[in-house]
Amino acid sequence: MLLHQKLRNLSKRFLLIPALSCAFVVCASLVPIRKQVSNLTNEQKTTQIIPTVPTEIPKNVVLGDAEPANMVGITARHNFWRAQLGIGPLTWSNELAAFAQEWANELKRRGMKMEHRPRSGKFTQKYGENIYWSQGMQNTTDAAVDSWADERKSFDFDTQECKGEWYVCGHYTQLIWENSTQVGCAKVVVDDQEIWLCNYNPPGNYTGQKPYEKKANIVAPPKEPKQTQTSTTQPIKKPRKKR
Repeated sequence: MLLHQKLRNLSKRFLLIPALSCAFVVCASLVPIRKQVSNLTNEQKTTQIIPTVPTEIPKNVVLGDAEPANMVGITARHNFWRAQLGIGPLTWSNELAAFAQEWANELKRRGMKMEHRPRSGKFTQKYGENIYWSQGMQNTTDAAVDSWADERKSFDFDTQECKGEWYVCGHYTQLIWENSTQVGCAKVVVDDQEIWLCNYNPPGNYTGQKPYEKKANIVAPPKEPKQTQTSTTQPIKKPRKKR
């Protein structure tokens, strides 16, 4: 059985320095499996974290395509969070990036609306999908991925289930989904609004499946990275509520 529900009543959180970037994120899948969005408090403040990204690539990993300049580091940021659970790294895919850019461009054409790819028609969804929206900030690749990783606070690492409804941690589970091996991302900007979109292949968040196989030498939940007073996001203007 596949979950795929229409997004309603999207809540938005805005970025302040120092702050973790916040986003609306949607996870879809091969046929799409399910959509989800965080229940986030508007203008909630947290401390910006800048973990050290691992640089050594395991010998058994096949290198993917090269990230474009505006996406450098986004694959490594995914892999930082995956590595904490002993999950193999993702590789960058230009094909997925082009797929993500196509839909990001369409969202821009629609006025920066937060919508999934549909299940049929010209823009039929084929992959897993996470989307990040912000207003009033210039974001980094780290900030986008960290906003999805922040949902680990609502993930039970013993049962590998969300604490409550599935949508409170579904973006995180797609990020760490062990069977996903490739990622490709895109970005569009209109004035002070940004949309970041990543697609994953194979897609994750299948009902009845666990995100990953537990590793005997891994202690969960992941440790918080060292905090810093330096923020990697800079304000454009005072954030304002979109709706």
